[in-house]
Amino acid sequence: ATLESKDFAFHTMDLAADTAALNIKTTGDKVTFKTPNVNAKVDFKTRIGDFVSNQKNIPTEFSYNQYTTAINQFKWFMDEKILDFKAPPQGPGEYFTSTRPDQKGLRFLGKRATYSLVTSIIRVEQVPEIRVADASVVPDSGVVIIEPEAKMQQLRNATIIADTITKLHKIENATVDIYSKEELKGFGIYRYTTKGIKQIIEFKDVLCKKEREGERKKAHDIWQLNANASIEKDSNFVIYPNVKFNGDVHLLSVNKFLGFKGYAEIGLKHAGVNNSDFSIDQDIDPEKLQLKFDDKTKNANGNAVSAGIHLNPAEDVREMYATFMAPKKDGKDVTLFQSTGIITQSATGEYSYGDEKKIKDNNPRGNVLRYDDKKGIAKAEGTFNLGTNFGLIKTKAAGFGEVYLDSAKYKFNLTFGINANIESKIQERLEVYMGGDNEDLKSISLKEC
Repeated sequence: ATLESKDFAFHTMDLAADTAALNIKTTGDKVTFKTPNVNAKVDFKTRIGDFVSNQKNIPTEFSYNQYTTAINQFKWFMDEKILDFKAPPQGPGEYFTSTRPDQKGLRFLGKRATYSLVTSIIRVEQVPEIRVADASVVPDSGVVIIEPEAKMQQLRNATIIADTITKLHKIENATVDIYSKEELKGFGIYRYTTKGIKQIIEFKDVLCKKEREGERKKAHDIWQLNANASIEKDSNFVIYPNVKFNGDVHLLSVNKFLGFKGYAEIGLKHAGVNNSDFSIDQDIDPEKLQLKFDDKTKNANGNAVSAGIHLNPAEDVREMYATFMAPKKDGKDVTLFQSTGIITQSATGEYSYGDEKKIKDNNPRGNVLRYDDKKGIAKAEGTFNLGTNFGLIKTKAAGFGEVYLDSAKYKFNLTFGINANIESKIQERLEVYMGGDNEDLKSISLKEC
């Protein structure tokens, strides 16, 4: 160690200097530690040196470690070859900052640190968090260890919180390698809760990704925490009560909910029900069932699935049946009714498949199939395809249908419209003959027919 000052006070077993520079070297000639302006007191009897920085703005430098600290008071235990730093107890601590260029100003607060002059390792304690990209990494027991050349030792049993503003997501029991202010890599567990059902997602790929934000001159790069996991089918994972899922899960720090891409299956239990798994690719609110589907949705086998009512027109079969996100029994079967949009569940347990505005806002337009699995009853509302084809004359049917799975009965209450456009003059004469000429006639009684 070299202690330099213009003015020393010497005694038999101690020395002091109001203003001094301290440099400490390891074996060889490599400076591992230096501080340029300290009040120094060295006691050779106790083998302890006390140092206090004269200016708060001048950092103490760990040269070999490529780090600085703003802690302005430390002790040198000569025989133990340790420097012991302590921040004022009443404050939040002081920053430890990397000077390595590729770490881009990585820093964190700490209230105490020890520096080994043998191993050149900094052990920082009482570290509340380390900010990386838009995430906060909380070290286990608040301990961070810095090796030479600014390498931070792998953090184990850490907690990752993202993002730092909303704090919506937490990855626990995490193993994390921090490379810079913008980059980390690790793995950990995520606690997923839906309606009181607690489950664990193992994110094996946690990292920060760069995104381009803004346009032209205002465009800039931002780093966001991402995490990816895969859920196997035999894990019986549910994204919502009675709704199983298998596939990929994605976490993005700025999104409120996790993204699920794979296959969901609603656990309908009625013996007469036709359902299967079906593909989804969306963010999921664990407290509210709302799954999206359309007429291109398929199951894991690649077969198109639908929510609707179908008819097998073959003379030897003549079967009518309903599907609740399941394939048709035969691709040639006629679809009498089909809905697309979202799948929701009411407080009574009834599932609704169909138009989002009709389900949420009771919009008059759109198709909806509502199903009560306990009763085995489905109710359809909207437009129906009766399989009629009269060439130039167009038809349309709309109304209500009821399906009773126990008895295999189907009831329909529909309005059937015929678009028979004819030449306007002929239409006028028909109106006269069919309407005006018969005004005084008695109405037909359907009961007597």
